[in-house]
Amino acid sequence: MKKMKKKCTRQDSARGQSSIVRTSIIVPTYEEADNLHKLVYDLHDVLKENFEITIVDDNSPDGTAEVAEKLSKTYKNINVIRRPFKMGIGSAIKEGFKVSKGDFIVQMDADFSHSPHDLPKLLHEAEHADVVLGSRRVAGGRIIGWNLHRNMVHLGANVLSRMILQLGVRDATSGFKVYRRDAFLALASMSNFNSFADFDQECLCIAKKLKLRVVEAPITFVDRIEGKSKLDLMDIISFVKAILKLKIHSLKS
Repeated sequence: MKKMKKKCTRQDSARGQSSIVRTSIIVPTYEEADNLHKLVYDLHDVLKENFEITIVDDNSPDGTAEVAEKLSKTYKNINVIRRPFKMGIGSAIKEGFKVSKGDFIVQMDADFSHSPHDLPKLLHEAEHADVVLGSRRVAGGRIIGWNLHRNMVHLGANVLSRMILQLGVRDATSGFKVYRRDAFLALASMSNFNSFADFDQECLCIAKKLKLRVVEAPITFVDRIEGKSKLDLMDIISFVKAILKLKIHSLKS
């Protein structure tokens, strides 16, 4: 006779009654106070149980860390790491990993450009892959809210990345990823970069070197709902520099 599974409600998750952690979601934040309540609510609505959220905040002046700590009193599966200043998305993901317990490590943004509703699809793909990219540039992927100029900049950046680094993916700049735990451990141990442009592509370079299986799953990317976009000219310059640094590094190794 099959045992009947207990249905886990949002209240069960909030009280931390499920002790098994299958998925660890790491969310780097800077000035995301307006988004955290809905993000946490939606993640619980989508995943239900067996997951944890680690919010890594880089001293946001808008009180993001305080909001996160209040949420952690209600949702017992939330960890909060407060850092003294902006230290980079890559270092935030690596620091969040240190307190994670899950078999799968999720990297996602807090601004709803990465939808929690796409996460089950990425986790499903991770059952048969080492790294899963939430991709805007494969069949079924979409971008909502970008003008023609930003679309062309993004396309150009990915073409440049493919030509120089030959990573074999169409969306090398995606910050929505799922890693198998052992794969992330291997990648993090070899990673030297911390900015978003460096870290995201560096992980793919290391994955290629280690012959890990990387797949892309389509997502709907929505330009941020609350707050201002953090992408500016300096980020684009940083991205180009990252490609060149990684290419030089690969030639030396």
